[in-house]
Amino acid sequence: MGDDRDALQNNMGTFISELQSQGVDAEFALVDYEGTGADTFLAQDLTDDQEQITDAIGNIGIFGGQEYASDAILQSFDEVSFREDSKKVIVLITDEDDQSDASTRQSALNRIQSENALLVSISEPGDADDEPQTMAEDVDGEWAQLDSTNFDDIVRRIAGTISDAAGGGS
Repeated sequence: MGDDRDALQNNMGTFISELQSQGVDAEFALVDYEGTGADTFLAQDLTDDQEQITDAIGNIGIFGGQEYASDAILQSFDEVSFREDSKKVIVLITDEDDQSDASTRQSALNRIQSENALLVSISEPGDADDEPQTMAEDVDGEWAQLDSTNFDDIVRRIAGTISDAAGGGS
């Protein structure tokens, strides 16, 4: 996952530029998660400062443990200071399946739908209920295969999806 984190950090400028060129007024937050749900925390609240979010990405710990993605999604809704009029977009990047229990996973998916949010999962492929690809499909979100060698193309595609969801124009 370290290569993927580095690829994200290196391509964050491209991602932000793509969103801006498509007329999206975007801010970014980062919820770091690994281990139990108790290990999930808001690493960076909303900011439009590219350096702040890039630094936060660089500080993501890589431990090779279990990842509780649904806990992180729920915590994102509870702790990120979303603007009142914003389109909420959760970008989930992981090389693991979701270790959260089925009830927490369903709560996260329900919350995405009730908030009219967009879930974008960038992960390994998989079709089990606990796979981020399946989670994105279950809420009409977007999925991209995790590939640190092709992250530039991934961020451009995802920026287009977010622009469409947020009503950006280009």
